Amino acid sequence: MNQIKNFTVIFILGILISSCAKQHNLTVDLEGLNNDTILVEYAPVSEFMDIGEPFVDTIIATNGKFTYDLSVQEPVMAYIYPKAGELKLMNGATFHPLQKYMVLLIRPDDQIEAKGQLHDYCLEFTATGSDFNQAHGQVRNQYIEDASQLVEIELEIDSLRFTNGDNQQINKLIEEGNQIRNEAYATELEYIKNNLDKDLSAFYLSRQEPNTFTKYYEILDEKVKNGIFKNMLGSLQARQK
Repeated sequence: MNQIKNFTVIFILGILISSCAKQHNLTVDLEGLNNDTILVEYAPVSEFMDIGEPFVDTIIATNGKFTYDLSVQEPVMAYIYPKAGELKLMNGATFHPLQKYMVLLIRPDDQIEAKGQLHDYCLEFTATGSDFNQAHGQVRNQYIEDASQLVEIELEIDSLRFTNGDNQQINKLIEEGNQIRNEAYATELEYIKNNLDKDLSAFYLSRQEPNTFTKYYEILDEKVKNGIFKNMLGSLQARQK
C-alpha cells in the first residue's frame, strides 16, 4: 500500500512540475553571442503594411541564449537583432544590416526553437517548431553568405562618400550590390514558383518587384491569398492599380 501511495505522490509531482515548466514562443541559442541586449521589432501581420512604426521589445541574452514570448494574441512578423551586431558608419551613425536580423513569423501558440551563429556581417540560423520559419531559414541560408558581402560593399560605399571618393568606384560598387540583392530575390522567387500553396510564398512575394508581384499574385493558391497574409497582399495589390 505504501508503495502505491509513494508512486501516486511521485506521479502527481511530475505532473505539477511539467505543467509549471514555461513553454516559450521562441527559444534561441546563438554562437558568437555572449551576454547582450536583443531588440525585437515586430508588427501584427494583419497590420504589417499599414502600421507607421513597429513595436519594440528589449530582452537580454545570457551566454548566447534567450527566450521571447508575444505580448499580443495575434501572429506577428518579428525582426530580432542582437545589439552586438551593430556596425558604425563613418559619421558615427549606427548601421543595422538586414543580414544580421533573425526574421520570424510568430503565432501565439508557437514554440519555436532557433539555433545559429552571429558572424561579422551576417547571422545564420535554422528554426524548428514552425513550417514557415523552418522553410524560411533553409531558403535564406542559400544566399546569406553571398548577401553578407553586400554589407561590406555598403560600408565601403559609405567610406568613399564620406571621404569624397571616386564616383566611378562608388557606382561600380552599387552595381555589385544590386547584383547580389537580385540573386537573393531570385532565390526567393524560385521558392514562390515551386510553392504557390505556402504562406511563405506570400511573404516573399511582398519583397518582389511590382511586375513580378502582379504576375505571381494571380496564380497564388486561393488559401494563401485569403490566409494570414491576406491584408498584406491586398495592400500591395491596391498599390499596383
